[in-house]
Amino acid sequence: MTALVTLGYSMNTNNEEEVNAAKAWIEVGAKKGVGYLTDDIFDEIPNKNYDVAMAYSGDAAEIIYRVYDEEIDLQLDFVTPEVGTNIWIDFLAIHSSANEENVYKFLNHILSYDGALENTRSLFYASPREDVRQGQIRTASTERIKELYTIDFREQDEIFRFDPVSKELIDNAWNSIGVRRQGKPINLSTIIITVVGGVLVVGVIATFIIVRRKRR
Repeated sequence: MTALVTLGYSMNTNNEEEVNAAKAWIEVGAKKGVGYLTDDIFDEIPNKNYDVAMAYSGDAAEIIYRVYDEEIDLQLDFVTPEVGTNIWIDFLAIHSSANEENVYKFLNHILSYDGALENTRSLFYASPREDVRQGQIRTASTERIKELYTIDFREQDEIFRFDPVSKELIDNAWNSIGVRRQGKPINLSTIIITVVGGVLVVGVIATFIIVRRKRR
């Protein structure tokens, strides 16, 4: 998504030429020491190993809360890209062979006030329940964390939508790159987390993280 937006394309594109251009952009970054990781960020950022990371808003909030609560000597902040970011919604789907009675019991719980509050306290994502989300803002540890729970749809932001053609093109591009983390860890005193804005309904999806090591 970052490469597509940077190049001026829609993150929902199913144009093969645009996806290939984004792939080439990512390959240039990989040669310069950019790593492509997933949940490693939850340990690597508090351990002061990276300059900058792209993360979902809830993941950024979780890391900032951890640093704050554990009194880690680290100054964290976040920015939302001026060129735009993606607005996304997570969901839970009912499997065709599921035990529907138990499924609906769980869904009713997770959508109740207590269930939604428990969910967001565990996952740190903004709740779709307005009363719970406002509570997140009121009880946030810092003013900056409050902003992570503030929903702001800007003109340059885009809602990411599932498209089977786009998914196949992007999956094939990533599989052909096969990049991994490069270089040795370094210690930093300040890290900025770049937030990909999001609203959690119910559930969690895998987060794709981009990290850049500090140049020596």
